[in-house]
Amino acid sequence: MTSSPKDGAASAPTKRARRGIRLHTDPPPVSFPPSGFPIATVANRFGAVEQRELVNWSALVERLTHTKPGPKDGPAWLPADIDPGPRSAERVRAWSVLPLDVEATTHGTGAAKTVVGLEPPPLAEILDELQASGWRCIGHTTHSHLDPTIQPTDREHHRYRLVFALSRPLAPAEIRPLGLHLAAVLGLSECVDAKCLEPARLLYLPRCPQERLEHFQARAVEGEPLDVDRLLEAAQHAEAMLRAVSQAPPPAHSTPQDGPSVITAFNEAHDPGELLTRHGYIPKGRGRWLHPASSSGMPGVRLLSETGKVYSDHGGDPLADGHPHDAFDLYRILAHGGDQKTAVREAARLLGLSRGGSSRRESRHEPPIEAPPPAPPEDLDDSAPPSLPPENLRLGQYLWRGGEFYLVRVSVGRGADASPTESTTKLANFSAIVTEERQRDDGETVENATLLTIFQPRGGRITETLVEIPTDRFAGLTWITPKLGHHFVVTAGNSIRDHLRACIQTFSAHFQVQTRRVYTHSGWRKIGGELHYLHAGGAITAHGARDDLAVDLPDPRYHLPAPPAPPELREAVRATLRLVDLSTAQPGIGAVQLARIAAPPLAPWVRLDWGVFVVGRTGCLKTELAALAMAHYGQFHARALPGSWESSEGALLLQAHAVKDALFEIDDFNPSGAAHDQAQLAKKADRVFRGAANAAGRERLTADIRLRKGQHPRGLVSASGEDLPPGRSLRARLWTVELDVGSIDLSKLTACQRDAAQGVYRQSLAGYLQWLAGRADDLGAKLPTRYESLRTQAPEALRAHGRIPSNLAGLTVALETFVTFAVDVGALESDQAHALLVRLVGALQAQAKNQADIQDQSEDATRFIEMLRAALATGRAHLVDAAHWPATRPPTMHAALLGWRGRIRQKDDPDDGPRYEEQGELIGYVEGTRGEVWLMPDAAYSVVSRIARDQNAGALRTQARLGRALVEKGYLRSGEGRNVGYRHGRRGITPPRVWCLPMAKLVEGGE
Repeated sequence: MTSSPKDGAASAPTKRARRGIRLHTDPPPVSFPPSGFPIATVANRFGAVEQRELVNWSALVERLTHTKPGPKDGPAWLPADIDPGPRSAERVRAWSVLPLDVEATTHGTGAAKTVVGLEPPPLAEILDELQASGWRCIGHTTHSHLDPTIQPTDREHHRYRLVFALSRPLAPAEIRPLGLHLAAVLGLSECVDAKCLEPARLLYLPRCPQERLEHFQARAVEGEPLDVDRLLEAAQHAEAMLRAVSQAPPPAHSTPQDGPSVITAFNEAHDPGELLTRHGYIPKGRGRWLHPASSSGMPGVRLLSETGKVYSDHGGDPLADGHPHDAFDLYRILAHGGDQKTAVREAARLLGLSRGGSSRRESRHEPPIEAPPPAPPEDLDDSAPPSLPPENLRLGQYLWRGGEFYLVRVSVGRGADASPTESTTKLANFSAIVTEERQRDDGETVENATLLTIFQPRGGRITETLVEIPTDRFAGLTWITPKLGHHFVVTAGNSIRDHLRACIQTFSAHFQVQTRRVYTHSGWRKIGGELHYLHAGGAITAHGARDDLAVDLPDPRYHLPAPPAPPELREAVRATLRLVDLSTAQPGIGAVQLARIAAPPLAPWVRLDWGVFVVGRTGCLKTELAALAMAHYGQFHARALPGSWESSEGALLLQAHAVKDALFEIDDFNPSGAAHDQAQLAKKADRVFRGAANAAGRERLTADIRLRKGQHPRGLVSASGEDLPPGRSLRARLWTVELDVGSIDLSKLTACQRDAAQGVYRQSLAGYLQWLAGRADDLGAKLPTRYESLRTQAPEALRAHGRIPSNLAGLTVALETFVTFAVDVGALESDQAHALLVRLVGALQAQAKNQADIQDQSEDATRFIEMLRAALATGRAHLVDAAHWPATRPPTMHAALLGWRGRIRQKDDPDDGPRYEEQGELIGYVEGTRGEVWLMPDAAYSVVSRIARDQNAGALRTQARLGRALVEKGYLRSGEGRNVGYRHGRRGITPPRVWCLPMAKLVEGGE
């Protein structure tokens, strides 16, 4: 245990740079008094501030590096300048030091506390790193350090506090930004408790349970205080940079204008960390690296989890330019000194691509579509134009000179001896050559696009830009300003644009433009007679992976690795199978989890006209469950799922249309706000799920009056939320999983999240797809027959609910197929597979009964009766006794349940007068002798519709359709009238037609 010899939090400035952050050479605007800096003390967590005192750094070290045995609650302190009195944030003037509480994120309380986040490094390791960086700090373990009750118990759980000296007092508004930025610099963002950055947060003095007293650790590190102003400036810059990255289009070098083919392929093939290590950067753990020329020893290069890019604030690091960098950026800067053109050319050579190389970037129940084989990559080298056309290259009447196009005109003077003369007219301050004609194939339609290389002289050199445009927009040249900007100018004049168009085509023909097919969807396609499963990185076939196909998806995270070798595949499949044990309380959860992973690739052979919806209140971990399923299909996690209900309907349909034969998760269906907002959300959900089930979208007309096919989801749509979308028809298309809080085993969830983060699930799916591709013919013969057999053999009780047997059959086929695959690759034995299937299918069949109840809850006839009961019970409507009409008398039985309230008898009431008062509107009559209720349809429908609107429960059917539904469900008795459900009333007493209900349907025991 050591302490710093320097008292006071402020110290003389130094010129040494650490991680690109230099200390001030001028005095800070506010400094600590010579006597020390203020802190406050409290007796316990319920106490007010007892004392404000001035301490120096040595005194604080003495307090925080010694512990006492005992419970957690006890004497505490605040790193704040606050007077004695209430402990509230508004009374805090400033902080004198900066504490960070470091611990893994947990779920639950007490003995049920379970780690669900990343574990921090040991205290000794982080203190050694801080000592190398020269930052003054105190570190000590906290009360729950190495607590053996925290789950899982097979590893140590380090918990500690770091207290940093500051160059000046910290204003309350500066506390959180500085603390979070410092955590990011240290690689502790996932492990710092943000609550410790609340201005009035108390900090317990070191205390430790008696049985763990030997595990207490504390140490002071010598060095300089944190330079508050420099760190805050860096925090603001980092926040602005991340905001710009999330809101702005990608930088120029990674857009289609600058060669997305090579750049994206390079990014997909290379890991940024490997490139850094290859160029001498020293890995320091937690996504951080040390620049090889660093003198501070503090790793200043870190991986940004928000973007997957690398950011550096090392002084003297060529990467420290204030921008985040992907893998290609690192290659361009570190290997080629920032030369974009050379980096693209060399990357293409390394990848075996041409300059225009491989870009990164089917009906649901139909067989895979046969597509023409792609052009081999080696054929494209001849089609790519040279880096620059030869100077003064002339083709016909057009000339290329210095990166610009010119029109050459020939004129002949008058007279016999006149000779022809030439003059040139600049067509534009740039030139363009068609590099590639692309056929963008989404599996249903093919749209042509043109890839052009744009040359422009700028700053003494000629720049190159790649731009892709729809082919039908090429001739008009209207794409120039939107795609290139105002610096690209076409010369004014009659016919100039027409000449420029002809010039581009003439020069392009000189380089023999080739055609490339670009697939814009995932899923199965037949290419060259072989079945391929497309994803953002290429395709998977029965023979392995292909990376020479151009696939451009709206979401490039749908990216799969090559199928692993058999030993790795067996372990990966076993990891996927462990998902079925996530909940012992609700075994159906694991069954549906495995089924929604296995089902999407079966779409060519099995009808997937259903979706999955996980419903539960906040805290039941439904998003985490969805993330584990999505982790099979790409680089997804709980904070980065492919869809969100906040997106527009059109955006969701566009995404889901491209995600063919794959899982598409839409997170957080939460109807809230005004009734209009809830109705719009319900409409969006209906359009998405109904489009997926019916394999049909909204068709439109193009500008030339041709039919354009509508876009609809072509994968399995899965969603989660706190409530189900309304409507019986929609809910019939969903397999609903009701998730309870506490039903997920947190220790198993943590292990599964670790598998997902390591890419194990993607390996499992890649092997599954390869297995399916190799058995496509056999599956095409067996799976439809098995599906129909399961559907027709469903129990009689389920067949009354039309879609439930089909949904159950689809889920069961998916489970059977994946378990068969697991047996074939050696992940399961045959007897294990049989027992597993019996358990999972049994859980699904138990869930199927709940599906019927869920659908009945949304059925209009049932909803009408329930809301009618509510209207009568709450006094919004009433019924009268038909025998005493026109006198308004309460029914002889159940008056309190039929819209009447008892009242105190008045002295002037007649002896036989009513002792009840009617409530709300009159909606019908009670015929006691027959045990019937006669409802006036218009009045009853109006009252119930208002209740449905007030509850945002979705509109009812029309009155006529509702009447028929009430008869079908057995609520109404058929009468003599030509409309079922009606009975003619007694002449002069009741309306000519009423809805006739048995009293027992409305009031329990009403017979």
